[in-house]
Amino acid sequence: MEVIQNREGLVATLTVKVSQEDYATQVEKGLRKARQTAQIKGFRPGNAPMSLIRKMYIQSLVVEEINKIVPEFIANYEKENGDDLIGHVIPSDSKQWQNLSEFEDFEFEYKACFYPEFTYKIDSNTELPYYNILIEDKDIDEEINYYRNAYQPFDKADEVCEDCLITVSINLQNEGEEKVRTARILLTAILDEYKPLFLGAKVNDVINVEIRKVFTSEVDLMEMLAVGREEFELLPESLPFTINKILKKEPYKTEQDFYNMVTNNNHDINSEENLRDYIREHIVADYETMSLNKLYLDSVKVLIEKVNIDLPKDFARKYIRFLQKENDEIPEEQMESYVQYFIDETVWNYTVKSLFKQNNITITYEMIEDEAKAVIKETYGDYTYYNMTDLVHQYLSSEEHLHNAVSRAQRKQLACLLKENAKLNVIDVTKDEFREICNKKKDNKEE
Repeated sequence: MEVIQNREGLVATLTVKVSQEDYATQVEKGLRKARQTAQIKGFRPGNAPMSLIRKMYIQSLVVEEINKIVPEFIANYEKENGDDLIGHVIPSDSKQWQNLSEFEDFEFEYKACFYPEFTYKIDSNTELPYYNILIEDKDIDEEINYYRNAYQPFDKADEVCEDCLITVSINLQNEGEEKVRTARILLTAILDEYKPLFLGAKVNDVINVEIRKVFTSEVDLMEMLAVGREEFELLPESLPFTINKILKKEPYKTEQDFYNMVTNNNHDINSEENLRDYIREHIVADYETMSLNKLYLDSVKVLIEKVNIDLPKDFARKYIRFLQKENDEIPEEQMESYVQYFIDETVWNYTVKSLFKQNNITITYEMIEDEAKAVIKETYGDYTYYNMTDLVHQYLSSEEHLHNAVSRAQRKQLACLLKENAKLNVIDVTKDEFREICNKKKDNKEE
């Protein structure tokens, strides 16, 4: 097999020449095997004339062998060129595979696109805005109030009141089938006009609840009932809720109990002043993460323009078409936007990868674990009954979650690189101003 490579710019045309000698031996073996097993009327297996066997099987065997050796070569070519290739090698014309016949020499043409070599140094020539989020006393007050309300201790109560958490059994009767779910409900999850249904109720009381009217969030309700959308739609309008347990929010016995809860039993925090310093420190870390993320987002357009990689649109268009399924064709009027998106994503991913390589940045598993912890804290807060190590392991066992954690780690490392080396125009903003800036950018992007 002979390969001729003709490269113009970033795109290479590969002409793969397959001679008869490359596949003839295997085809002949296939013919002999077919003769031994072929069921042909008038002939016992193994006695049919080879000329008849050849006529019946030659073309399929040639196609089978060509389909083995050519893709294997392409796979080896991709492996040898590794990270230099954009995506995969693609056939110039899929129809070239449709006219394979008996022994002859064949030629197949492929296209490959390569990344350009570039070196870019992040320094004072890379100018970016950096938002320094100022911490105000009201931010600390809001955080303290959040902890007081969200994690206030509960004690048993005789009847349901405004601040109660109730445990109920819910009978999901549907077409004669019974499924019992146990759920915990805060009265705050119930619309005000329906709270009188529950207020004053006692353990073992049964309340018929119009589930689609009573709760503030349909999504939370489906999660509570452990049902999907389709099953939820089939449920009756009203379900019986049997009250099993009633808990009422109680004040913290001492302020130290509250401090311990907020700080996960850090007993060095023993006063309101200490607590505010502790919370301020955590808010600073959270705001730093938000500022770094914004720095990363603002750097995308700037770095793409600075690096200035010009990928060929014609190859991008062919590549996208190659990846399309026959029943999922992109209309021609939409193709341009797909091509631009493919180029932008490809250029950006390569830029990040190259910058990491040039600056000896490696994403470690410890970094990935740190991002998993951050996601868990964002979801559940610092206060959790579960072991963080177990939660991280469970989170990263999902391929989707692992990809998310790796992506977050990459964004953070690039943002840190930019913060250390780029020219930053520092802008002091409050939390509310920062949120407004982010939302405005998001709205403009959607438009």
